[in-house]
Amino acid sequence: MRTKTKHTIIALIFALLLVLSFAFDNQIINAVQNARTPSSDAFFNIFLFIENGFIFYPLAVIATLVILLLAKNRGKITKYIVSAAAAAIITLVLKLIVARHRPDMTSDSSFPSGHTSFVFTSLFFFNNKLTKIIWLILSCIFAFTRVWFNLHYPSDIVFGAALGFYIPFLVNFFFRRAGK
Repeated sequence: MRTKTKHTIIALIFALLLVLSFAFDNQIINAVQNARTPSSDAFFNIFLFIENGFIFYPLAVIATLVILLLAKNRGKITKYIVSAAAAAIITLVLKLIVARHRPDMTSDSSFPSGHTSFVFTSLFFFNNKLTKIIWLILSCIFAFTRVWFNLHYPSDIVFGAALGFYIPFLVNFFFRRAGK
């Protein structure tokens, strides 16, 4: 499948998921909260512990950089760092502008999910299909953990994933334009 066609399909899927998640945010949150059990909480607590900001962001950056170095993709490191920084800044600005309360009402910085945008940013830089699949699965678990513990609405997660997925494409575009 051509890259342009693939990205169009992915964008349409993100758009559909975003519309559905906005329409059913509260119902999804309620269903997830009703599905919680002590054993499932124990499983997701592992990811919640890692999602602590002091651990999560440096760990995600280090893991991505190690993967890039092991794959001998040193040329992508600068673009990754710029993309990660852009994802963090854009997410923070959107959180300040939107000021949406979290489902648990602890703060007004729910939309979009910074954890989700940050981990999805790395996907662009991995060449190995298995690495991408493993990272995608872990990213989805981290994202779902945010909903599981009532920290984000599904729409926060979907928008964060889309943001993190597409920022590297924009950064790559600007790098190519600057190189011409």
